[in-house]
Amino acid sequence: MKRFLWCSLVVVLVAVTLAGCTESSGSSESSAVSAVKRSMTAVSSSGRSYRTGSLEGGDAVLVGDAAYWVKGGVVYAANGVAKTWSPGVSYATSPSISYNSVKQAVNR
Repeated sequence: MKRFLWCSLVVVLVAVTLAGCTESSGSSESSAVSAVKRSMTAVSSSGRSYRTGSLEGGDAVLVGDAAYWVKGGVVYAANGVAKTWSPGVSYATSPSISYNSVKQAVNR
């Protein structure tokens, strides 16, 4: 009986640990990353790490040194690196959207 309880405890702990390892921090953030990936050239999007956070009613996405802001499904560049990697996007019109504000948002 003790062995059964011990095994059950181990199974529950493993399940709880694995549940905490998923990357779903919200569907809007997932869509923001997808939108940014679609905007990038094939070379710039491969093998990158995407960090996200909330910013000014939208989502901040930091990809290396490229800073993006996604609001309402529209991707905006927050710096020149993002504009180079995603030539089809416009710069964010809000002066408060910058590389620094994106970086701060993803680090919260």
